[in-house]
Amino acid sequence: MMKLLLLPLLLLAALIPARSAELELYCTTDLHGHADRLAALGGALRQGGDAVLRVDVGDTAQGTLLSQFSGGRIMIESLNALNFDCWIPGNHDFELGFDRFRTLAESFRGATLGGEWRWNGLSGIPWKLFRKNGVSTAVIGLSDPKMPRRMLPADGSRFDAPYTALERIMPEIRAAAPDVVILFWHNGLYSSVGSMGSFLRRFPEIDLVVGGHSHQEHPGERAGHVHFVQTGRFAEAAGRIRITLDDRTRRILRIDSELLRPGPLPDPEVAAAQRPFRSGFDRYASEQVITFPEPVEFPAETIWDHPFSRLAADAYRAATGADAAFFAMYRPQSEPFRRLDRAGLFQLLPYESRLCTIRLGHEQLRQFLEEQAGLARKWNQLPAFSGISLTFTAKREPRLAAAPGQLTLAVTDYTLVSSATLRALLDRPETGWRIFPVIERDAVEQYLKARRAGAPE
Repeated sequence: MMKLLLLPLLLLAALIPARSAELELYCTTDLHGHADRLAALGGALRQGGDAVLRVDVGDTAQGTLLSQFSGGRIMIESLNALNFDCWIPGNHDFELGFDRFRTLAESFRGATLGGEWRWNGLSGIPWKLFRKNGVSTAVIGLSDPKMPRRMLPADGSRFDAPYTALERIMPEIRAAAPDVVILFWHNGLYSSVGSMGSFLRRFPEIDLVVGGHSHQEHPGERAGHVHFVQTGRFAEAAGRIRITLDDRTRRILRIDSELLRPGPLPDPEVAAAQRPFRSGFDRYASEQVITFPEPVEFPAETIWDHPFSRLAADAYRAATGADAAFFAMYRPQSEPFRRLDRAGLFQLLPYESRLCTIRLGHEQLRQFLEEQAGLARKWNQLPAFSGISLTFTAKREPRLAAAPGQLTLAVTDYTLVSSATLRALLDRPETGWRIFPVIERDAVEQYLKARRAGAPE
């Protein structure tokens, strides 16, 4: 009789759905200083209250004049107003310089994650365990895998390879035995470490990756064994992810994700947090730098020695006292203009690149010139030298017109670390390279203001 009763009970239990637990999280990446759009995303990001995780995956503060005017604080305080739990700095956040970076990290009320970096005694938190809605979640943060090649040796920074960092972190996470493991990585599906899916085969415990850096939108897809999400750029979208687990076995049953768009109105609390940083901004942005007697136009193709590029290279020399200077800019999407204000100058030079100098011999300078000529063609740039004369072949390839024995060349810190020619010289004392506490945009602004009566040819 007992067996006859047990069989229907077992059949009934099989028909009753298993109880489930759910983790919900919201994410942003590559906001690049777009404070207005972030405020408009506020309504979407506030959903779920305190029961959800909110994480930003970097390149947060650099990219707009308003954010630069606030030292990046307008973006961090916006994240604070939205109760973000974690911030993973991206490569452009490190470019702000250590003092400003430290201020942003200390201003953020959540956890500044970074499993692979240390900078002048400051280090990111490698990972953190959260319990939200009854689900224990290990959250790991990693920045751009190319960071070891983006920072100068004198900056006091150290970046481990992503594999090295994860190998160090994962034993601690295994010991904690969380229900879910999420990697927030300022990195796209394909990068210097290869494909995301192939790389993560070494770390089967990771269930979800939220990426960044490449500015692509991925509402949700498989990358090897993990679910991958990326929210694009410029606060054009935020990500909402729901992870459903079996409440008994704690196995993940499914992961659902989607992209959310900004609403028509700003979130009131975010707008209030941003308001102090907007005071005086309109006057600052509209301040005149120079008025040219003739309109300045930018060509559709790569050309050397564009008048504005020459002026910028001259500004490098004036700020550093170097014998020569090299300047290159991406070709702006700009209408012809005569009046240049500070907002317009920022559009031309949006990066926080410091000026540097390095001593080069003739052969080193020739190699640098050939390297930069190739990059200018590849990236449709407008390069120029100051203090160096060039000739051009029938195919418009630049050549040194003279043969200086040795000179001091001014470039940006970005050029110094990204140029294969120059980076190979940084460990040679005879190059005497040094960093100046001057941002290239500020150097150009000061130079143009000093010669308001002048103009490019």
